[in-house]
Amino acid sequence: RLLTRLALNVQDSAIDAMKSLLGPALKHVLERHIAHPTVQRVGLETFSLLCTRNAHFKVMLIDYNGVEMVVRSMELHVNDWEIQRYGCAVLSGLSMLPDGKRIIGNRGGIEAIVSAMQGHPESTGLQNEALTALKNLATVAANKPVIVASGAEDAVLYAIWINLGDAMVVTNALKAMNNIACDPQTRSVAKMRTLTFHIVLVAMQRYQVNGNVQKISVFLLKSYSFLPENLKTMVSSLDSLIPLLYSAAENYPETCSNVAQSIMLKMEKMSLF
Repeated sequence: RLLTRLALNVQDSAIDAMKSLLGPALKHVLERHIAHPTVQRVGLETFSLLCTRNAHFKVMLIDYNGVEMVVRSMELHVNDWEIQRYGCAVLSGLSMLPDGKRIIGNRGGIEAIVSAMQGHPESTGLQNEALTALKNLATVAANKPVIVASGAEDAVLYAIWINLGDAMVVTNALKAMNNIACDPQTRSVAKMRTLTFHIVLVAMQRYQVNGNVQKISVFLLKSYSFLPENLKTMVSSLDSLIPLLYSAAENYPETCSNVAQSIMLKMEKMSLF
C-alpha cells in the first residue's frame, strides 16, 4: 500500500529516479505472492498508476513477461473484481504500445479481458478499462480471430445494455465495436448482427444530447454501411433510423452532419432498387 501511495503522491522526478529499482521489485513481489489476493490487488493497482505516469513501466512489463504475470493473476482470482479491474487497467495501458498489442493478443490477454467483462458486468470502472483495451487491441489484424473467438462482441454489447445509464461505458463500447468491426488492413467490415444494430439505435435514442455518443454511433453505422448486407439491415429499419440520423446531424453538424447524410444517401439509393 505504501507503493500505491508513492505512485499517487510523489513527484514525477522521484518516480523517474526510482524506476529501475521500483518496477522489478514490484513485479517480483507480485510473482512470488501470485495466490495472495491482497498483494495482487494492491500490486496491480500500483502498476496501473505507475504506467500512467511513466512509460518506462509499460516497456518493462512488456519486455519482462509482465503480460503473462497479469494474465495469470486474473486467471487465479476471477471472482475478485478489483484484481480484474486493475488487471484490465494494466493491460489497457500496455495496449497503447505496438509490442503491447501483439503480446497481449498472443499471451491470453484478450481472453482475460473478456472474462473479466463477463464476470463483473456492473463494474463500470472495469468495463471502461477493458473496453479501452479492446479498442486498442482490435487495431491489429492478428488479434481479430482471437477477439472473435473470445466472444468480445457479445461482451461489448452486454456492457452497453447493462450500463446503459453510464455515458462513458456506452461511448467506450461503441469505440471498441467500431474497431472490432473494421479491418483497415483488408479494408473490410464485418457483418452487422441485428442485435448490434438495435443496441446502437437504443444508445442513440438514449443519448441524443451527448455529442460523443452521437458521433461514434454515426461513424460506426457508416463503417457498417460499406457492406451491402449491413446496409440492407439499416434500410429495413428506416422509420427508426432516419429520425435519429437527422437528430444527430442537426444537433452536432460539425461532427455528425456529413456522416449522417452519407448513410442516408446510401440507404436511399439501395431502397430505390
